[in-house]
Amino acid sequence: MLKLHQNMRIQSGLDNQQFAEWIGRMSYDSDLYGVRPLPFMITNHYETPRSFIDHVYPPHDLAQAHTSSDFFRGRAILCPHNNSVNLLNRQIMNGFPESARLFTSVDTIENNDIEEAEDISTKYLQTLEPSGFPLSQMYLKVGASIMLLRNLHPHEGMCNGTRLIITHLH
Repeated sequence: MLKLHQNMRIQSGLDNQQFAEWIGRMSYDSDLYGVRPLPFMITNHYETPRSFIDHVYPPHDLAQAHTSSDFFRGRAILCPHNNSVNLLNRQIMNGFPESARLFTSVDTIENNDIEEAEDISTKYLQTLEPSGFPLSQMYLKVGASIMLLRNLHPHEGMCNGTRLIITHLH
């Protein structure tokens, strides 16, 4: 288990203070939404998001990821917004050799007022992407890394945030 001993973001120095302010505004300042250039205090060595993905998950190694449980250890790309995560996940998923399989959620409303529940269509429910919920449609491939969003079996280590690797799909 890794433990945080020192928060590197709040060390003294003007660049660190400016970065902490920038990251703090990111969720609240609409000017920072969408694809944005990195601030000056972050050095960007990558021309495109694809080149960054290829650095973190080299294509040849990614294609063989399902053969090694250690491939994803120490590799992660953090994103401040769900739409960025979804975009990157699709690009990374394309690097796996297997064909993708579509999994869909069950979208129903539990409500005693039948007429009110019927007014909300399944199509509309599938457009919602609330934080902490999986997408209503997910394409998965053998070898892909996934993360649990709920505590399924805490005593067996299946807790929120646990990373798993897909070994087969039914």
